[in-house]
Amino acid sequence: MPLLSSYLDGIIFILLTLIVGVYFYLTRNFNYWKNRGVVEISPHVIFGNFTKCWTLKLSPGYLLKKFYEENENSPYVGIYIFDKPCLLVRDPEIIKRILIKDFNIFSNKLMRSSENDKLSNNCIFLIESPKWKYFKSNLSNLFTSRKLKNIFEYLQDVREDLNFYLDSLNLTFEKRVNVKELCAKFTIDVVGLTVLGLKLNCLRNSNAEFQKIVKRKMTGVSNLRRAIEVTSICLMPEITNFFDFRFFENDGIEFFKKPFQESLSERKKLKIKRHDLMDLLIQLRENNKNDSLEYDLKLEENDLLSQAMIFFLAGYDSSALTMSSTLYELARKPDIQNKLRGEINESLLKNNGKITYNMITDLPYLEMVILETLRMYPVLPIIDRIAVNDYKIEETGLLIEKGTPILIPMLGLHYDRNYFSNPNEYDPENFSDFNKSSRNPYVFMPFGIGPRSCIGMRQGLLQSKLGIAQIISRFEVSLANDSSAEIDPKGYFTLFKEDLFLNMRKI
Repeated sequence: MPLLSSYLDGIIFILLTLIVGVYFYLTRNFNYWKNRGVVEISPHVIFGNFTKCWTLKLSPGYLLKKFYEENENSPYVGIYIFDKPCLLVRDPEIIKRILIKDFNIFSNKLMRSSENDKLSNNCIFLIESPKWKYFKSNLSNLFTSRKLKNIFEYLQDVREDLNFYLDSLNLTFEKRVNVKELCAKFTIDVVGLTVLGLKLNCLRNSNAEFQKIVKRKMTGVSNLRRAIEVTSICLMPEITNFFDFRFFENDGIEFFKKPFQESLSERKKLKIKRHDLMDLLIQLRENNKNDSLEYDLKLEENDLLSQAMIFFLAGYDSSALTMSSTLYELARKPDIQNKLRGEINESLLKNNGKITYNMITDLPYLEMVILETLRMYPVLPIIDRIAVNDYKIEETGLLIEKGTPILIPMLGLHYDRNYFSNPNEYDPENFSDFNKSSRNPYVFMPFGIGPRSCIGMRQGLLQSKLGIAQIISRFEVSLANDSSAEIDPKGYFTLFKEDLFLNMRKI
């Protein structure tokens, strides 16, 4: 018995030693920020400050908004992703330095997919410098005013399809309509034309499977594994290799590859020129081999596919969210809806009833409405960067060490009462000329700012404006009795719950 007791005591001692050792290892970096004079939020063992994210109780965007609001007097806040020190930046002038003035130090994103997932890591959203610079400089050519005018002509077909779809709903009397589905059909058809050069017919064909397949295989956080996968890619890319976590799911790649290859083959065979993304991707592969050598980048078909996929996803999902969120707020605020309709219809009357590029870009109140939607419902609520070298913040003297993640909480900035007088209320006047000129320009950035801002911003705004103008000019929207339109703070993007129903009636 004494021998057994001694044996058990030895095992207990070893276990306790291991537990203590693991504890000290996991907390070895805690107080990193406090030791540097930075206000920090006390972390928890294992998950640091992101326990609610890893347990799927709160999305990263809303968690960072909470941290932002709890530290009103600090230019930045020290937080921890697991045991890794990370800096949440609150001060607009420091944000300006990081994203614009000293961009060369913060040109790369924290987000990263598995090393085995080259297709995802080579898309313009994730790719690192200097390869990022190569794609940015070439793909930006797609969004000049001249190119957007060309694209807008193709969108007239989709506008007519939207009319057809709405008329088919028989909205002479008030009727309950799923506006998330409506907006998704519209934006898929728009992006199908502008990215793939294909007419996908989601609005014309009630049995079209493209929308359902896109939703199931290419977007969203559909299950627990995918939620953990997205969280890891966004916050802890170091573990993506071990679990082979991927930004683009394999099913989504295989689904998208077929129409992409078909469009690519048709362009080559028939020598079709539409001055769209497909033309630009073909031109990149065929004509700039010498330029790409500077970046050690040989363009293969998968490199083109990855750009097409990210443009399709960003163009479809973000615009559908912006449109449905706008319709919801217009339903809640009839006075704003009526004012917007008046502006649109007055312009239509002057333009002989035709919606043109110049008309849609010259509607100031429509612009204010869309921007206010993007303030309250930013598509991506966090801007992430990582320091590629040591960097000292000039204003405070804080040294940011190489490899430190930087997180900028757009939801926090967009809901800050210091910049928006009543941030929880939908008010397009936040973007009147006077209010914009009197506000720091670096507190509103739904598309990011600086060299790495979203290059498709202008097209995204254009297609959202077109869809809203077409709907509001002909139909009145109001809240349905069973409308459930609260933003889900557990959602990994600031999305409405599965369906959003509003009443619609033809005017």
